[in-house]
Amino acid sequence: MHYKNILLSVLPLLIFFQACTHSRKPDVVPDQDTMVVYKNIVYGTDTIEQAIDVSLPANRSEVQTPVIILIHGGSWVTGDKNDFTGLGVDSFFMTKGCAIVNMNYRLYYSYSDVAPLEMEDVGLVMDQIKQNASKWKINPNRVCVFGKSSGSQIALLYAYSRNPDGRIKAVIDGFGPTNFTDSSI
Repeated sequence: MHYKNILLSVLPLLIFFQACTHSRKPDVVPDQDTMVVYKNIVYGTDTIEQAIDVSLPANRSEVQTPVIILIHGGSWVTGDKNDFTGLGVDSFFMTKGCAIVNMNYRLYYSYSDVAPLEMEDVGLVMDQIKQNASKWKINPNRVCVFGKSSGSQIALLYAYSRNPDGRIKAVIDGFGPTNFTDSSI
């Protein structure tokens, strides 16, 4: 009888915590009135360095909901999308009705000629956004790229050199290196 009482007292807690979980599998079509978070969606062949987390706000639509792509720093050789965790950037934009796509990209220590690969990775993430726009209820033509440090350099370089369709409407440079000719740095 004692085990039955324990089970009955723990069961509501398990149901509560399961109901509070916002992380879903990417193939599940989310209700647009509910906030949804997808973790570690692989967008390339490298399952660690080519992964994104997607946070979708409640009450989103394909017309109104812009997308913020977060690109971490780390001198092109280190860092992870989790570096934005705890900074409040995602929650700030989510409360403004923006979807967040927090990306990892291929790092220099893993690949010898990384600069073109980083640009390719941002392009692949842009493709993911476009391909999933109707399912996620986001506007793929209202994109802001937000980088910090080396992520800012990647964001700026991509937005100004590889944005022919004009889907990127803004870039936020969080202390990114922009003058590589200045020898005093």
